[in-house]
Amino acid sequence: NAFLAIAEHPYAFNTLRSIWSGPTVYISHNVEAMLKADMIPKNKYGKMALDDVEEIERACCEHSSEVFVVSERDAKMMADRYQLPRSKIVVLPNGANIPKNPVLDHLQREENKKRLSLRGPVALYVGSWHGPNLDGALLTFEIARRVPDWRFLLVGSMCDAPTVRDAPKPVNVDLLGVLSRRELIAIMAAADVG
Repeated sequence: NAFLAIAEHPYAFNTLRSIWSGPTVYISHNVEAMLKADMIPKNKYGKMALDDVEEIERACCEHSSEVFVVSERDAKMMADRYQLPRSKIVVLPNGANIPKNPVLDHLQREENKKRLSLRGPVALYVGSWHGPNLDGALLTFEIARRVPDWRFLLVGSMCDAPTVRDAPKPVNVDLLGVLSRRELIAIMAAADVG
């Protein structure tokens, strides 16, 4: 038997509460109401949707025994927005699944670049089709314009979003889209920064 339920996002919280009466932990990747405010259209229907997001996130926070967030900034915003005691909030910074050999020496990296027909410094940005990642992709375009001797590789479903795909791109930016794990590891092993 389970002794704890975990709500990874707030959206299924009402369903969870209808079948579970024990303790719940809410794992928040963002303050959803604030994140969605930048993504949802600014009209009557958008306001209704945003009100729903805030209502469900508030319920999830209030009824959970602990709320996990990814930064001190999110902890403060969550506490302020939903009047939560700071002692109920746990900061657990985002992590990463690092390959077995994350640091390669310069010669290995240069050899990997040659195999992929890349030359010069290479920057890698990986992200899904999600508002903050789309903003990051557009910012990457601006950075790329300032350092034309670098090659910028963007990977992930964010490349398919119209705001990214249709934006004017500098010649030193490549949108690679979704790659296999093997392809991603090969590109990571050639990138100078990510």
